Amino acid sequence: MESMDIDTYKDEDEDEEEAHDIRDMKIVHHEDLSNQDALVLRVCGIPFRTVAFVCLLLVIVLVLLSLVTLQIQKNDAVDSPVPAVAITSAPGPVPDATPAPANTAPATPETPESSVPATPAPVPATPVPAPVTPAPATPSASSPAASGGPSVEILGTQYEIATTTVIRGGNTGESTSIPTYIGLLTALTELKLKMSIPTQLGLLTSMRRIFIQSNQFTGTIPSELGLLTDLSDLHLENDILTGSIPSEIGSLSNLKALSLQNNTLTNNIPSEFGWMAHMKIMNLFDNQLSGSVPPEMGLIKSFESLDLHHNKLSGAVPSDLCDNNPRLAHIRVDCDPAPFPVECTCEKCQCG
Repeated sequence: MESMDIDTYKDEDEDEEEAHDIRDMKIVHHEDLSNQDALVLRVCGIPFRTVAFVCLLLVIVLVLLSLVTLQIQKNDAVDSPVPAVAITSAPGPVPDATPAPANTAPATPETPESSVPATPAPVPATPVPAPVTPAPATPSASSPAASGGPSVEILGTQYEIATTTVIRGGNTGESTSIPTYIGLLTALTELKLKMSIPTQLGLLTSMRRIFIQSNQFTGTIPSELGLLTDLSDLHLENDILTGSIPSEIGSLSNLKALSLQNNTLTNNIPSEFGWMAHMKIMNLFDNQLSGSVPPEMGLIKSFESLDLHHNKLSGAVPSDLCDNNPRLAHIRVDCDPAPFPVECTCEKCQCG
């Protein structure tokens, strides 16, 4: 029994030792594993920092490289066109300009000497247009006046086309008619001459007063005068005008004075004269007018004087001429026993 107990104790001791050894081995193994994990953490921790630092360096290097690359490209772009342009322009002007000053250096004094005789060459060319200017002056009405603008010559005087408003003069004997190009003087407002009447006067739409009287010219009154709607005074007396009085004269609604006396005008007084609402003084005496005084003239209410004597008129003077014109001073007509008497019962009628 005792031997069995001893063996049992031995076995138990052996088991305990074996269990103790197993625990020691586990502890050692756990310690080894802990040491390995620590080693792993230590090893992994260091690369993370190193990698971060290295990555940062790499990023900086890449950025620097990209900046350097961009700068190089910019420099290439800036530098490339400059030599291209310089090369392009250099071969043309540079070789030409280089020999030029070299050769002209001694020739420079000769150049002004040779140009001196060359200068008088254009001088004789200058008078060439000079004779051309006076030549077309009168016929073409395009010569410059003293102020430098285009002008026309009338009675030996230059009148600037753009600014002339008044022409007054007498017959010098050099011409018996007004130049037709007087129609260019569109700014003309007053014309007082002793010459014949061109139709171009109808172009002077700014005209307000015309005095062309006391001349021995012949012809008719241009109907174009009816275009001068601003005309207030028309004096064509004391000449040898023939034909009828144009009915277009009646369209001059602003006309205040009409003097056609002492001519050889014929036919009737136009009925259109009744349209001249502002008429004050009308002189038609000493002509060969025939027919009767138009009743339309009774529509005018601004008459101050009306002279119709020494004509071949007949009939009666419209009573409205007296009734509608309180400022009327007189109406002169041919009374009996004249060859062509006109009946006039108005108290303002007078025998011519």
